[in-house]
Amino acid sequence: MEIKKIVLTGGPCAGKTTSLKKIKEYFEREKIKYLVVPETATEFDLNGLKFVKNERLIRDFQKLILESQITKEKIVENYAKEFFKDEEICVIIYDRGTIDNKAYLKNQYEFDNILYEKNLLELELLDKYDLVLDLISLAVCKKELYKTTETRKESPEEAIILDKKTSTAWIGHRNLKIINSNITLEEETNIIINYIKETIKDNRKKEIKEIVLEKEKSNILRYNEDNSFKLNITNYFLNMNYNDNYNYVISKREYKNNTSYILTIYKNTNNIIHTIKDQIITNEQFNELISKFNILNIDKYKEINFIDNLQPYKIKIKEDELILEIEENKLNKELIIPNNLTIKNKDNKVILLNNTKENIKSLKKIL
Repeated sequence: MEIKKIVLTGGPCAGKTTSLKKIKEYFEREKIKYLVVPETATEFDLNGLKFVKNERLIRDFQKLILESQITKEKIVENYAKEFFKDEEICVIIYDRGTIDNKAYLKNQYEFDNILYEKNLLELELLDKYDLVLDLISLAVCKKELYKTTETRKESPEEAIILDKKTSTAWIGHRNLKIINSNITLEEETNIIINYIKETIKDNRKKEIKEIVLEKEKSNILRYNEDNSFKLNITNYFLNMNYNDNYNYVISKREYKNNTSYILTIYKNTNNIIHTIKDQIITNEQFNELISKFNILNIDKYKEINFIDNLQPYKIKIKEDELILEIEENKLNKELIIPNNLTIKNKDNKVILLNNTKENIKSLKKIL
């Protein structure tokens, strides 16, 4: 049985409650087994554990939320493994995930301290989810429609700040989708359901544009740990002797004292890339694969993930070049280059990623 983990997050008044209802209706209509991990902060508030705007108490409050969130996630995941073990797939929807706590703290340093006290690694928490749906607050898109409630007490100005911090908290996730709520509810629901379909069917489609930047003129120093997520990436291309024209790549992701490994399988035909698997593997599985199969190539670079104009970006820093990567999503067809970056030339390389589900059985034999 395969478990797919999907986070539903966003700023205040972003439509999470309505979206969750529509997601449940879709799963029930398609007879897909699913479980929901409810939002911890809302549960706390409704049961008398009120949020207090005190700098010291905010940190302690977020630590309690994180502890409760991790416990709930383990319970739900264990339930899925035990009670749905005969099912082909089970989807777990998280109404906010563990990384959301970062948005409610003063800075990255406070979040790091909490993780250290709890013996947790940020990259491990981040990478365990398969999809993150980040819904943008109405305070950002349609300020006149923003309303406070019993549990949503932020002013529009506070909501805008919190919305940006939430998006930035998740920017390091490899499958983050930012959904601008400046559209109709039906359009938003369709986009969310389509992203979920692509994830659970291993049929993710995304179009990537790579642009070469001028290293000397592009100001990348403005990106720090509070407005970006910086990684060291090492991609190992393996020869697995399957003669199927697929590329087998293990990405070693390093962040501070965290390391994770992602195995990706894709085929490249005339710059059309068909990805059939994107899976977290353990350090032991990484060592086993590296020792068992020949390494064809190693590609190393530093990666900066950030958000501008409600659009995720990556900057790949290599020895001889600086590359900006933009994903064309279902809302943002007009690609905008951030003001602090300068294009080196006009011949932009375009890579189309068109994912399909094939040849998974051979992978499972290895793992």
